[in-house]
Amino acid sequence: MPKQCFGKSHVPLSPAVRAGDFVYVSGQVPVGSDGLVVKGGIAEQTEQVLQN
Repeated sequence: MPKQCFGKSHVPLSPAVRAGDFVYVSGQVPVGSDGLVVKGGIAEQTEQVLQN
């Protein structure tokens, strides 16, 4: 199964890896462009993680 990595990092990991129909994410945090965690609950934080 082919693997596709996304993003660049200074540590040996990828922020996201797609393998087939699966996307694995690691270390994602809900910070906005101001560097602060977004206000709200899980829905708002999940949306921010997906935008990042």
